[in-house]
Amino acid sequence: MDTGATTSVTNWDFNQFHVQAELTGGDFISSESTLIAAGPPELAMTGVTRFSDEESGELEPGEAVYPLGVLESFGITQACQNQKLFEIGSSRSYTVSGKVMGSISVARALYNGASLLKIMYAYYRQTRSGYPRFNHQLPDAVIGTTGIPDPNRQLLTGDYQKDLLLIKNNPGYGNFMMNLASDLFKQPTGLMMYMRSSRDIDFGAIYSENVHVTGHQMSINAGVNVIMESCSMEFERIVPVEVTLRPYTTAVLAN
Repeated sequence: MDTGATTSVTNWDFNQFHVQAELTGGDFISSESTLIAAGPPELAMTGVTRFSDEESGELEPGEAVYPLGVLESFGITQACQNQKLFEIGSSRSYTVSGKVMGSISVARALYNGASLLKIMYAYYRQTRSGYPRFNHQLPDAVIGTTGIPDPNRQLLTGDYQKDLLLIKNNPGYGNFMMNLASDLFKQPTGLMMYMRSSRDIDFGAIYSENVHVTGHQMSINAGVNVIMESCSMEFERIVPVEVTLRPYTTAVLAN
């Protein structure tokens, strides 16, 4: 049976056909069609339950999470703590599944704007009097409903902002945060990953909850044009986010 695709060992023809003939080059997921954004510790705090395409108008994801931007690398690692059980009288074994632990690593270029540690905590805005050293505003690039920069815009709605703990150990001034010993970084944050194909078709999204920064690195080299920051983090769990898959948009050929 000449199907043009490999459906079994009997019709496998590596000289003529792909194994998956239905794929095109634009179906693959790339870094340019992946968005990484920071948000509150849990997905429920954002009010987001699903992502849908911009044509439906059901959800504006940018209202809940803030894109990291200038991100050079992003990695997620998960490990399950399995245990092997052996028995006397047999050479076979059993595997008992344990808890899952996850970690995240990010690397980002430093520029005259919000640094990596600050952008990771974009949801944490504090303006209480008595501690003026920490006035965590969102970057000026955040655009409000009026179409102009709105530095007072909040990522969270409802009562979440007033429940944020008072930060006493200053993490930094302005856009530059480097003090990992600050009690700000004892609070969790969240990370969202939203992926599309190169043909701009929705693929999927996840939200990493209760993310804690475990390490921060920055290196300066005389022979390198930019300064890079990187963070290593641990998260509690990954929550899948439902995505409305858009159909392919076919081209209309002119007569």
